[in-house]
Amino acid sequence: MGLPPQQVPLCEQIGRENLEAVIEKFYQRLLADAVLGAYFRAIPDLDAHRQRFIEFWWIGMGGENPNPPAIDMVGKHEGLGLAATDFNRWAGLFAETAHELLDAAQAEAWIRMAHVAIHRLRAIQ
Repeated sequence: MGLPPQQVPLCEQIGRENLEAVIEKFYQRLLADAVLGAYFRAIPDLDAHRQRFIEFWWIGMGGENPNPPAIDMVGKHEGLGLAATDFNRWAGLFAETAHELLDAAQAEAWIRMAHVAIHRLRAIQ
């Protein structure tokens, strides 16, 4: 008998493969976005950024990584001049992607986590 769903870490509920699929599709949408695309196209090593983003969420959802990368989310976003509308746009694209590729409960759980991260980033702008 396994743990009730609410006690199973979100990383196990979603799975690494699905997490990576959501992030890949999300980055495609970000890059194509008329407003946010410029920010992401300006990242010198987008593949490394995407990998850190994957690890950030994997670890945040309860996943393990024996060699976690250094992630300074607040410091990296400080001074970018992001507006509330940028964060709202990011959140909308993320929610759209999560709902497209995950079941509703998994998508909503991840979206709630994303809103916490957005709140932290908005505080530094």
